[in-house]
Amino acid sequence: MSLKRCLSGFRLIDTVAGITPVLVRAALFSRLPGAVIFHNWASQGNRCPKKECRRLQAQYAFKTDLDLRRADEVYGMECSPLGSSVEWVNVSLIGGCGGFSKEETFECKRRIFRKIFDRNAYPIIVHCIGGADRTGMVSFMVEALLGADDNTLTLDYLVTGLASGVTDSKHKGWFDSMLRSFKALPGETNAEKMNGMFLKMGFTQREIDDFREFMLEP
Repeated sequence: MSLKRCLSGFRLIDTVAGITPVLVRAALFSRLPGAVIFHNWASQGNRCPKKECRRLQAQYAFKTDLDLRRADEVYGMECSPLGSSVEWVNVSLIGGCGGFSKEETFECKRRIFRKIFDRNAYPIIVHCIGGADRTGMVSFMVEALLGADDNTLTLDYLVTGLASGVTDSKHKGWFDSMLRSFKALPGETNAEKMNGMFLKMGFTQREIDDFREFMLEP
């Protein structure tokens, strides 16, 4: 997998090999470097200090804030704390963690990937609370579609959990369930399996190929 655009994480929030990240995976509102961690999550939907939000936006000029939290976790938020120029897209993925075959989760995944497949939406920041499970599933889907091998998919999910402090059995259980569901999909390679999954969700082969062309070296 040779990327021409960088997929970054909240622990790796600068350029990689001179490539500015376009799809940043984050534990926004809880564990960004330099951010205040609010332990009382019920106090407010935005837990990222204004100074940190201004720094992030100045550095990356995000166009889209893809927020995977539930309605009860955003506490009435109606826009992105990164600024009025950033489109806030709130799609709860909690029911989608753990598997790919549940058709009742297809609609929320379609909404998420309609945005990720839209070149005009970049740069995008994707997050939930810990940046490990819900965000991990979206990252898994992106990386598998782009051809990541089993070792890369496993290490990315589990190491991110360690970095985020999400190391409980629920986190590991979600991953195990997700991996079993993924391996049961038809296809010889990870890219073929995920390609078929996106077709089943209603995306066209042209849309999938355009995304690959956008993200990968020829």
